[in-house]
Amino acid sequence: LATVTWSFGVDTVAPTLSGQLPTGNINISNPTLSVDFSDATSGYDAAASPTTFTLDAVAVTPDSEPVNGALAGQITKATSGLAEGSHSVVIQARDLAGNLSNSLSWSFFVDTVAPTPPTSVTVTSPTNDTTPTFTWSGAADAAPSSGLAWYGIEILQGGIHFHSYVVPYGPDPFSWTVPDADALTPDGSYEIRVWAVDAAGNVSATYGSATVVIDTVRPVLSNGSPTGYVATITNTISADFTDVGVGLDTSGTSLTVTNAGTPYGPWTSGFTGTNYVNGSLSTTIELTLTGFWDGQWTVDMVAHDLAGNKSTPDATLQWTFNVDTTPPTDPGSPVAGNVRDDGKWYINTLRPTFSWAASSDPDAPDGTPGSGLRDYSFQFGTSASKPGSGVDAWPSALLDETGIVPTPGAAIQQWTPSFDLPLAVGEEYSARVKAFDNLNNATLWIDPPIIYDPDPPTAPGTPSTTTPTNDPTPEWSWTGSTDAISGVDGYHIQIRRQGSADWDVLDTFLDIPDSTAPADPQIWEQGLQLQDGTYEIRVRAMDVAGNYSDWSGIGTVTVDTTPPAVPGMPQTTSPTNDTTPTWTWGAVTGAASYNVYLDDTFVENIPATAAPEYTSGTLSEGQHYLQVSSLDDLGNESAKSEAGYVVIDTTPPAAPA
Repeated sequence: LATVTWSFGVDTVAPTLSGQLPTGNINISNPTLSVDFSDATSGYDAAASPTTFTLDAVAVTPDSEPVNGALAGQITKATSGLAEGSHSVVIQARDLAGNLSNSLSWSFFVDTVAPTPPTSVTVTSPTNDTTPTFTWSGAADAAPSSGLAWYGIEILQGGIHFHSYVVPYGPDPFSWTVPDADALTPDGSYEIRVWAVDAAGNVSATYGSATVVIDTVRPVLSNGSPTGYVATITNTISADFTDVGVGLDTSGTSLTVTNAGTPYGPWTSGFTGTNYVNGSLSTTIELTLTGFWDGQWTVDMVAHDLAGNKSTPDATLQWTFNVDTTPPTDPGSPVAGNVRDDGKWYINTLRPTFSWAASSDPDAPDGTPGSGLRDYSFQFGTSASKPGSGVDAWPSALLDETGIVPTPGAAIQQWTPSFDLPLAVGEEYSARVKAFDNLNNATLWIDPPIIYDPDPPTAPGTPSTTTPTNDPTPEWSWTGSTDAISGVDGYHIQIRRQGSADWDVLDTFLDIPDSTAPADPQIWEQGLQLQDGTYEIRVRAMDVAGNYSDWSGIGTVTVDTTPPAVPGMPQTTSPTNDTTPTWTWGAVTGAASYNVYLDDTFVENIPATAAPEYTSGTLSEGQHYLQVSSLDDLGNESAKSEAGYVVIDTTPPAAPA
């Protein structure tokens, strides 16, 4: 018998296809299609595989495949000239045991056309923000398209690459903020370039771009003006502006002025300067304001550059200046020698010493000191040639001296010429002076006429008033004085107790309106309250020139504010059926009359007698009481007496039973 021997293998496991390529979006039109074959037992059946292999439903033959029986390998197919758009592949193989693999199908998208870049890239520039936000729009990817997927960003300075970023695509308008705080340092001009990238990896051929200028350095304000003292109500406020960056922003200037704690402004427009335009790196900033008044003014100024940086110093450039438009106080009339009774001054030397009351420079309303008294101008010449007070020039003056320095602290300024004057005997001359402060504010010429008044007023009449009186502030009257030249200015009044050698109760001055014939009689109500007693008063008049009249005669007044003694308790018969009882009480020494009070109500004033009595009017039945007080001739009233009581009983008893 013949024996046949053979072997066979059992393979029931299907092979596997996987790892297909390409997938997704690709940017080439000749991709190689590839898939991985794997089998655990019998291996690849080269004669029968792939059983299916189509590209876009058209059968294709692989360019390479695993050898027969290979347990693993790759099936490939080169392509060319694929159209833009989506493509699909289907492939299936089998092993030598006849097991079919999974049917593997996939698609991919061919996109070889690059997108167009953004057409508009914007950013705020210049800026002091080192992480500015850029905005762009207009990038596009023409159909058929894999779609925009990314933006490629490059930052350059001076054409040199600084930083690169990739950010996912977003819809227009797209905003992107520089993520790194140091990406745009140091200050300067930076270019940003933005490329569009589609999902297939195609990068736009060109880019959208924008330039941003970074400026983080603050500009500087300095040299605020004016300072010190100025003599005008209209002043130009100015400061120097410098910047090393992008220069001045004219819309960012602000000015405030303050006086006595009250701010005025702010002013934000109207500024000028040597080069006051946007972008200026160096300029003055000037604003002319009017309406300043005397006092200290504080100025606060702020400026900005085009990048938004606020000026230094913080918080503002601040300075002060003082306005002084007020001249010194008028100096006194300049005189020399001695005055005669007719008011003319006489000198006996060719080099006289002139004197006048010194001027002072007043403080401003807010207490700021004035600029200070600088000097005097002095002129001297014949009275006949003297010009008016508003005219400075005196061509024929014998003396025309300027710059006479004030004597510190002196109430009287004196000045002596350094040479003998060509004076004529008997000629009448005049002198005049004006004062200047350090800002050249000047007084008028001071040369008022001097009228000599040596004559005292007429003596006033003797003061009189009601006396005796219980008014401790009596009203006095006297015949008024007269004065023919300068007029009566007031009265010097003195009061003393009678018998005293010193006028020590009151020594005062009554100021009245200046007049050559003042009020007559003159009335004066004394303000000082006098204690009880007798007083003497005298007055004298004083005229405007300071001359006193003779003393008047001495007037007297007796002040008595003390009431008489309190009367004794009134007496009458009680009980009584007399409805008009008569009351009696002891007489009070010094009493002129008595006030009668019945049941605490005043009823009558009766004259004082040696045996005072009072008969009541008709009284009702019941108890009543009477009080009396004593009054002197001046009306001073004592306290009420102790009450006297009476019981009126007019009702008879009941009839006997």
